[in-house]
Amino acid sequence: MSKHEHIFITVLGAGNYQPTAYYMQDNPQHHYHTRFAPIASLSLMTERPDKVIVLLTEEAERKNWKGTDDKPGMERELKALGYKYETERIPAGFSQKELEEILDRVFKRIPDGATVHFDLTHSFRHLPMLVMLLLHYAKVIKNVKVGGIYYGAYEADGPKLQITCSECQKTIGELEMKPILNLAFFSELQDWTRAVARFVQAGDASMLAEILDEWDWKQRNMRKGPYPGMQQIREIRRCLLELTENIRTCRGLAIIDNSCGVKLNRALTNLHQQLQKQLMIFPAPLIPLLDLIKAKVQKFCTPQFVGNLIYAVEFCYEHGLTQQGYTLLREFLVCRILEDYFRSQTQNVNWVKSPEREVADALLGIISSNTLNQPSQWQRTAAQNTQLTQYMINTKAVSNLLSRRHELSRLLEARNDINHAGFRQNPRKSKNLQEELKELLDTLKTI
Repeated sequence: MSKHEHIFITVLGAGNYQPTAYYMQDNPQHHYHTRFAPIASLSLMTERPDKVIVLLTEEAERKNWKGTDDKPGMERELKALGYKYETERIPAGFSQKELEEILDRVFKRIPDGATVHFDLTHSFRHLPMLVMLLLHYAKVIKNVKVGGIYYGAYEADGPKLQITCSECQKTIGELEMKPILNLAFFSELQDWTRAVARFVQAGDASMLAEILDEWDWKQRNMRKGPYPGMQQIREIRRCLLELTENIRTCRGLAIIDNSCGVKLNRALTNLHQQLQKQLMIFPAPLIPLLDLIKAKVQKFCTPQFVGNLIYAVEFCYEHGLTQQGYTLLREFLVCRILEDYFRSQTQNVNWVKSPEREVADALLGIISSNTLNQPSQWQRTAAQNTQLTQYMINTKAVSNLLSRRHELSRLLEARNDINHAGFRQNPRKSKNLQEELKELLDTLKTI
């Protein structure tokens, strides 16, 4: 089967369904007359599915699938419309065992990577919940997409359809049409919720980027071009990925520069303003999710700020990026020494200039080993640049580190332990590394 196959699944019940003119929501000019809402959904859909799968009980098969000469069943209508179809016998679903059986049988029918359309009009009232669970499950396990979730609202009021005489062309009556609602947004909201939760809880923006991509594509496709808020949506997607990947890969210069964090916060603010002014349409249930994203990244709003490294370490601790947290915390201390040194020399800070960075780096080991007053014990770079080393020793950052020498030593040891994969005598336990990172962060972030 093609991975891009469109599958239409519906449940056929045993009710006494009456002929009705159904129309797809908000488009009463486009309607279809039938006893069965799923037949109308099939006829009014934009895509023509490759296969129709009808789920039915034994009673439904007898009453509404086969039908009679004066009351044709669904099978005859599917044949007349030329659809390929299959049936799947299911239980009523009145016990957990039966519900699990329905889930298993339908799940096995769905091909990997397919686009699934589901009409739940004629199902028992409790089955829509199972349908939503099934589709969510299939999205995760089989990478399917949801094309539509349809419900023929037979009880709803609708516009009147004039019935005319085919011979005299006079109106001889009228029929109230019924809307078919597309509830696919419920599935989309599940996707948004899962993606935002993954970002908020795990710091992973990849799923959120995919959701924003899909949203962008659907809006452009629906509006046949640009739409209000398009630039902000694209900027949020790009900057979320860039910010999180910079942290995950310890891109210290980019984290200090923080251009992506500034642009991300600006885009989120602009989008929120547009929503308040109703300049763009965005489903109301999604707005709190955007607020969660903004709350998560609001610290990253200052450009060219060494403290962004501390925000990155906090991000690492919150999301279990322990190795990255130790690496970035150590480099923050080096950068703080450099920052104080260059400012004392009334120079612009250069985070990578040699030999300044090598000396600042060496000073961490000198302070940790308590050999600040023993130049003969200094590492080569510091020993070869004694004047530069002495200038840096006089900075406030070094003075603060001297009072926290014990914590600095713990940081260097833990960082070496984790970066060498614990191949050393008495390696730390993973849980202890995580807990120690928080303690060291709280102590060293103010140096």
